[in-house]
Amino acid sequence: MVVKILSEGPTSPEEDYALREGLRTAGFYPVPFEGREGVLVLYGEGGRELAREGCVVVSVLRDRDLYSSPVSGEPRILDGMPFWGRTEPGKLWEVEKVGEGAYLRMRADIFGNLFQLLARHEEWGRDPFMPEESFLNARLDRPTADHYVRVLRTAVEAACGAAGRPCMYAEFWPGGEPFAAFISHDVDRVRKWTYKRIGYELVRALPIPGRVLKVVRSAAGSKDPYWNFGRIMDAEEDFGVRSTFFFGTGRYRRRDPSYELSQVEDVLRKLLEGGWEVGLHASIGSYRDARKLKEEKEKLEAAVGKVCGVRQHFLRLAVPETWRVQEDAGFLYDATLGYSHREGFRAGTSLPFFPYDPERKDKLNVLAIPLTVMDTTFTTFRKYDLSRATDVTKELLREVEGSGGAFSVLVHQSSLDEDEFPYVRTLYLEILKEVKERGAYVARGMDIAKWWTGRANLRAEEGVEGDAWCWRIYAEAELPGLCLKVGPGTWEVKGGGLRVLPDGMRVKLGPVPAGKVIYLCARRSG
Repeated sequence: MVVKILSEGPTSPEEDYALREGLRTAGFYPVPFEGREGVLVLYGEGGRELAREGCVVVSVLRDRDLYSSPVSGEPRILDGMPFWGRTEPGKLWEVEKVGEGAYLRMRADIFGNLFQLLARHEEWGRDPFMPEESFLNARLDRPTADHYVRVLRTAVEAACGAAGRPCMYAEFWPGGEPFAAFISHDVDRVRKWTYKRIGYELVRALPIPGRVLKVVRSAAGSKDPYWNFGRIMDAEEDFGVRSTFFFGTGRYRRRDPSYELSQVEDVLRKLLEGGWEVGLHASIGSYRDARKLKEEKEKLEAAVGKVCGVRQHFLRLAVPETWRVQEDAGFLYDATLGYSHREGFRAGTSLPFFPYDPERKDKLNVLAIPLTVMDTTFTTFRKYDLSRATDVTKELLREVEGSGGAFSVLVHQSSLDEDEFPYVRTLYLEILKEVKERGAYVARGMDIAKWWTGRANLRAEEGVEGDAWCWRIYAEAELPGLCLKVGPGTWEVKGGGLRVLPDGMRVKLGPVPAGKVIYLCARRSG
């Protein structure tokens, strides 16, 4: 649905970013305000006169201070949600019928709060950035920004309902799935048993009865404990899912991935033939170096073809410099945004988003897919046992499912060495089972990135034809599907190629080719 934007006075580039990123993420198509009809998001004060004339006005409190410096301190809680900056007394929002239209007042700056989270304002110029330094430190287990977006949807829908007209928006995922899951594997090491490691483990084993023999048998075995590509492929084949493997291209520094591409040629071929994605696990020194990052990308592409995604080794991320060099190197998406030693939502969101670049004063075109859970966070940093790791994972999964976001999990293939990491394989299989049973859109990183980018680039027109509200939706890129929510209330929706889902409030289209124009109309049912 088209949502028009009007502000009380000029907007800054930061405000423009927050308005457009927030509305597009919610599934709307934002355009500048013109005319005196339709749905209007008014950033600031006023708007009642426009509502009397027939507009649906969503007036949002505006706090410019949220764009000038990072927030700190405790937020105010409105309707169970935290908001920083200025707020007004009362409920988060209230709506009323005004004249021929409707007027809704949002009593917190939802866009300014989104900017603080998605732009990572507090991280600018701070590398490394630790979770305990974040104003979100106590709230990393909740995707707050996802809920802001859902509140925005709900508010627009309620305002439309008060005016007696339908609201239509694109669901987060192509088939209307309740959430998405992105399974990935960083390939840091492919061999456990180097001469140095054998010596080290033998010395450690000397005081432990039977341990020396166990080390010798493992080191002399035909299969290295870290070579678990086949086990992962078999497990994911059993669950009917595909994942993304991030491979390094060589050892440039001591702590970089310790293998050459020539050692994994057969694995790369089997992964690609089987439908898995291969992305770049970029070296430690590349996170600020566009030339180095591009060289590594080209080296991997010489072996596997087009590479869409990247994850920096050790999750090394300087905001926004790393995203800037990734875009310059030609990546479609980044999968780095998370903490090594803390699970949860570093940017307060599980949803993909386009980061903001304060130097260019605009959004970047590389998509960030936030990381939720990593195996070594539990085993190495948090020291969780299987029970605790499972409980924490399922709680985060419930949070993502509740917000409709994306659950991104990283399991190193080396962590399936059950001698060194006793429970990771069990946890990994449990995650696969859970996301499938919960009906997630389980997809490779490249699929999520292409879908989200295509969804963000949808364009729309709307108008009234007789007693029906009608929309024309233009798809610039091919989409695997598209699910549209129409409400509130009950509407009769018609259009070519549509399938009404059982809840009666959503319509679903199959694959949408690039350049497709989708036409649909909604009439009040009954």
